[in-house]
Amino acid sequence: MTLLECSLPGSPGGAVLGYGEEGDALGLSLRPRLLITDDECTDRRVMRWLAESCGFSVREASSLSEMTTIMQEWEPEVLVLDIVMPDADGIEIMRLLGSMHCSFSLLLVTACRAVLKPAYDLGLAYGLHMVDALAKPLDPDCFKDGLRRAIMP
Repeated sequence: MTLLECSLPGSPGGAVLGYGEEGDALGLSLRPRLLITDDECTDRRVMRWLAESCGFSVREASSLSEMTTIMQEWEPEVLVLDIVMPDADGIEIMRLLGSMHCSFSLLLVTACRAVLKPAYDLGLAYGLHMVDALAKPLDPDCFKDGLRRAIMP
């Protein structure tokens, strides 16, 4: 079983997260896991639909607290993060993820085009595995391409 250990807010020490839930008899997931963190319900639904059409197992979070709770229970291989949300700054979330040394792939999305390149570069500086930074409204083909690149070895 593949495990990831990283410290999450509210968890003592490190939280050990593993594969499971859907998949084969060993509990290994056959589909890549994607966590979408975006405060806009419609955007989450569109991204979920696109990701599921690419074979991803998807969970959604509308806030930092939801994202943290899901990450404690379920190990995503890819995180889609809206970098402009009302309850948390995506840049601050990236800093937190970098300090946790999490190894999943990160795909940024935002309606604020001016922050795409600086946010992507900042993610790299935090040591995150950055895949892409995409402007909303999303181009479906670009989003699917980013997801595919996120899970390539």
